[in-house]
Amino acid sequence: MLYEIGPGRARACFDVPVSFCQSPNRTELLWESYRQIVPSPARSAFRRALADRPIAWATNQFRSRAEFGREGIALAGDAVGHFHPLTAVGLTLGFQDAVCLAESSSVAAYRRERSLSTRVSEVLATALYEAFTMADDETGAVRAALFDLWRADAGERERTMRLLSAQESDPAEFVRVFRLVLARTLGKTAARGQWARAPRILLSLSGPLQWRRLADWSSSRRAPLDFLAPFRRYSRP
Repeated sequence: MLYEIGPGRARACFDVPVSFCQSPNRTELLWESYRQIVPSPARSAFRRALADRPIAWATNQFRSRAEFGREGIALAGDAVGHFHPLTAVGLTLGFQDAVCLAESSSVAAYRRERSLSTRVSEVLATALYEAFTMADDETGAVRAALFDLWRADAGERERTMRLLSAQESDPAEFVRVFRLVLARTLGKTAARGQWARAPRILLSLSGPLQWRRLADWSSSRRAPLDFLAPFRRYSRP
């Protein structure tokens, strides 16, 4: 991520493996790994910054938004829970937490409202980070299908933004989008005659903790959602 911080000045942020921070050759690792993706007009400045300036590190960790405080002490924003900043969901939810807290009659009421209305945003943000960053072939196929969907359908682009911004909090809506992307992924896989990849694609999507967490949460609301049900036939040998 590159953004302007003043006339002729920009800040660059890179998402890197933890091993980079611990390596004595981290400056060279950053240069060799990322120089090709830095826009050419900024490449020489990137090289100078690595050579002349200290690198600032920030840890990205996941913590589910589960603790909202207790009577007399309310938590908001990253104090409740946090995840990767790629989708900027944390900033959005932090402002919404503050507004909800100001309008709530108690911390318990605040907790109930925010627990129900932010879970889908949390799960989607984590899922998109994995889709954008994992390097295996199965995730790559899902990522390509997701981009195709967004490019082709303005309504789906808007729906994704509504889910990320918590304007839409119904887990069924998230599951609908999930199924749509999965169907596109499997459809492309079938068109290429690569049916052997279909079970691996399903396993790569059904295993992560966030899917189980969403399913458990949906069941607790008496609205069980088996979002893989239409595709289970593809996972058979």
